[in-house]
Amino acid sequence: MSVQPWQALEACLTPDEYRGYHKATAISYLARERSKGRTQDIQKAIHHLQRLVEMQGDNDAETDPPFISNRN
Repeated sequence: MSVQPWQALEACLTPDEYRGYHKATAISYLARERSKGRTQDIQKAIHHLQRLVEMQGDNDAETDPPFISNRN
């Protein structure tokens, strides 16, 4: 089984650096999707955004901006 680049980076980076990696990578895929990978790039961006959601865990109540929160 091969190791994915994001798995290797998770072992080498601090949690904040790792979050930044996923954010930057998602942005880069979305920025180029019309000129290069189209749907595949959108799917790759979703993968990196999903990793951010998974990393967020139960900290949502403490960190969601008010305009995103589903809470009253």
